This record gives sequence, structure tokens and C-alpha cells, in this order.
Amino acid sequence: MAIACIGVCGIDMLAYVGKFPNPDDKVRTLSSLKAGGGNCGNTATALALLGAEVSVLSCVGDDADGSHIIAELNGSGVNTSAVVTREGASPFTYVLVDNSTSTRTCIHTPGSCGDLLPSEAVKKFESINDCWLLHCDSVREFRCVHFSHPGLLT
Repeated sequence: MAIACIGVCGIDMLAYVGKFPNPDDKVRTLSSLKAGGGNCGNTATALALLGAEVSVLSCVGDDADGSHIIAELNGSGVNTSAVVTREGASPFTYVLVDNSTSTRTCIHTPGSCGDLLPSEAVKKFESINDCWLLHCDSVREFRCVHFSHPGLLT
């Protein structure tokens, strides 16, 4: 049986700093990292690494970041056959990590590839065998409503 995750898969660009900068400050990072992100992508990756059979329903751009997102998910054991690749840029988030307080600030950019359309989501969802759990991120609530009450939204 499979778990399906629907929502945003993107790129996180993390910058670790000693402390959060004040307005107009210029600071250097202690380190930086570019990695897959997004609620859907992170959840799917964690579940797959725990041994679950996981599929992702999402939309990425036809850019290098889109390829990176798919490769990283596949490398973690996530099934990406239900990911739509569309012309445009993939979603990304700048993540500023404050080492002094162990907090982070996120600035999200949706990307120009757009969201997974309800019609695409339904078609892709039908291709997932034996799905017993659907995880919906809260970015686009219509997806959750559509799958919980299929006749309500078209």
C-alpha cells in the first residue's frame, strides 16, 4: 500500500548566519546549502527514508532546479512518476538560519511553472496503486477538498 503526498516540492536555499541581521546589515554566511524542500517534498522524503512506499503529486519547472528536485526525491526512494514538469521556473525558498537562536526565516517564491491543476492531480492520483493515505500540504486547500469530496470541486 502506498502513501501519496500532494503539494509543493521546491528548492530550499539555506544560509546559516551567526545571528539574524538588522535592517541594512551585510553579513557573511557561516555555511550554505541547496537542497530539496517544500512541505510535500520534505514529508515524502521523510516517509520514504522511514521505509514507506511514497508517491508525490506536484508540479516543477523545466529548469535545472526541477531536475534537481526530481533527482533528489528519486534518490530518497520517492516515486516521482506523478510529478508534472511544466515550462518555467521551479518553486524555491530562501531560508535564513540564525545559529544563535536556532530559528529560521523563510521567504518563498512560487516559481513560474504554476501549480498542479485539479484535473492533472486527479489523473495522476488515479495512476497510484493501493493508496491508503493522502498527505495534503496546506498551501492549496482546494486539493484537499477535491480529494475528500470529489464531486464538490471541478
